[in-house]
Amino acid sequence: FANGDKYLGEYKDGNFHGQGTLTFTDGDNIVLNGTDSSSANADSNLILEFADGRHRVVPENFTDGVEITKDITLATFVRVSDSIPDNDVRDVKFNNDGTKMFVLGRANDNVYEYSVATAWNVSSITLVRTLDISVVSSTQGDNAANGIEFNNDGTKMFILGQGQDLVNEYALSTGFDLSTASFTQSLDISAQENLPYGVTFNNDGTKMYITGWRNDNVNEYVLTKGFDISTASYSQTFSVSDQAVRPSGVRFNSDGTKMYVLEGGTTGEGHNTIYQYALTTAFDVSTASYSGLSASVIDVETRPRGFCFGDNGTQLYVAGWTGDDINQYTVGTAAIILANPPASGTQIKILHKKGQVWYTAGPNGTPADGKGLQASTTAQAKFIAGAPTNAPE
Repeated sequence: FANGDKYLGEYKDGNFHGQGTLTFTDGDNIVLNGTDSSSANADSNLILEFADGRHRVVPENFTDGVEITKDITLATFVRVSDSIPDNDVRDVKFNNDGTKMFVLGRANDNVYEYSVATAWNVSSITLVRTLDISVVSSTQGDNAANGIEFNNDGTKMFILGQGQDLVNEYALSTGFDLSTASFTQSLDISAQENLPYGVTFNNDGTKMYITGWRNDNVNEYVLTKGFDISTASYSQTFSVSDQAVRPSGVRFNSDGTKMYVLEGGTTGEGHNTIYQYALTTAFDVSTASYSGLSASVIDVETRPRGFCFGDNGTQLYVAGWTGDDINQYTVGTAAIILANPPASGTQIKILHKKGQVWYTAGPNGTPADGKGLQASTTAQAKFIAGAPTNAPE
């Protein structure tokens, strides 16, 4: 890659057009900002290995298939919702297609249902209705609710609270529609955690997970009938105290091989960070170990209390009561470097989408010594290389 050598190609309409190809000369190193990992294109990409943690940015509209759940350090803040009408926002969850958002508020003991005009985009929310989840009896409701979760089709909702140390189960006759919700039963989890904050399930609802501030653990329960908490029994625990001394939320990736725990302190206290763990056996917390990967959210929320992923793991949403809003993150990335220089003749395929391509860059986002590929957000894509074998369409 001779310094300063360039090739200019032009997009006609900014849409997806396939791929161009570059050929490396022997001994060259290349730094990439990311890769397309979608099922349709994964086999066409150069395999990358993480080498260091220099800062990097991947454009939001060129994240085809790249998942925050693979590496939580990829999370980059992009937008914030309007304020939620509750002075103590605790958790957030979406329906399956991202057209509805549910926010748990503790000040008013409500669940807030929002429509989302642009799926998964928190700047396009409109309040539809609320559901009162306050205390009705010693076995129903909570005046200090912290966590919300649904079953797969939205016909069951679960509210976790520290006021009564209960998991409250609600039935929804129409999935993800709070106007059809009614309380059915509750589960007392005080024997394991009496400051519970976060709740989630595995994919079929045969395991439930609770985390909280008292014991700094993730507690695993087994359910003999999926998503039926009357069949739950405590199974085992995993301590997260080395990372999270105020674990406020817990989530998993889609196959249960990664777990994420939010450490939610208050201003000047705690880490306000999401930590990532690897599980050698899916959804089995006894096999979890810290991956050394984390993402701080303190720049946008100093009292984070809940979080969830969306849009197949490409989006992250963080709820908290500093701003009483929902903060959205998408894929960004720190420098990903090839473990070894590519051999002479190695080719990398450049995927085009919405007028942008992957590009090489140094820590500040500028081309590294004039080598590699530059991105374009306009109608052009610029390649700095000696002799590309194919130009983009």
